[in-house]
This record gives sequence, structure tokens and C-alpha cells, in this order.
Amino acid sequence: MTDVTPNSPPPAVEVTDLSVVRNDTTILDRVSCRLERGRYTAILGPNGCGKTTLSRVLLGQMFATSGRAVVLGETLGETDIRALRRRIGIVNPTTDVGHTHTMGAVVDAKLRRSSRCWASRTRQRC
Repeated sequence: MTDVTPNSPPPAVEVTDLSVVRNDTTILDRVSCRLERGRYTAILGPNGCGKTTLSRVLLGQMFATSGRAVVLGETLGETDIRALRRRIGIVNPTTDVGHTHTMGAVVDAKLRRSSRCWASRTRQRC
């Protein structure tokens, strides 16, 4: 956890005791984490550990059974998820990139492409 000072901006994501249970199977069990703004974050772990489930909850595509998730200052379940989704960016590492690029290059390329799209939508230059 990062030390929080009174003047520090709120985190990009703050999850507290988040649990997801489906069909009597616990997929996430009281997960807590804090992701600071302005940082790149990767969710890593073995198959079946809940990475996709956590991502889906944070993107508003799945509901948690219990706990609290705040994304960009908005508490999930208490906000307009459609408006919030427009402010969220995610890179799916399962994108087929062949053997010519490293994953870092794919992330960089997607970030550049999204910033160009953002600039063209807002009619600003990069």
C-alpha cells in the first residue's frame, strides 16, 4: 500500500474486501488493493486465479457478491457505469501479436493509437 497524504489525489482504483461467488464457487475472496493514478498496472497470476473476474468487476461487466470497488472516484453500484466506462482504458494481453513484437511494444502501440483517437475526437493535436 502507498502512503496517503492529505493532498494526494484519490487512487485510480480502490478495492476493499471484494468477493465474487458464482454457483457456490468463490472466485475472489475478500480482495483489497489500491492502484494509484498515473501508474501502469499489470494483473498477473496463474490460470483460474481471478484476474479476468477482477477486471470484469472493475469494468462494470460483472457484479461483486460483496465488498466495495471505487474506480476513478466512482463507487461501483452507485454510479452511471456507461459514463464511467468511457473514462476507462484497458489493454488485453491475449491480443495475438505474432512473433514480431514484444508485449511492451503492443501496449505502447495501443496507447499511441488511443491517444490519436482521443485527440481526433476532441479536435486537439497530440
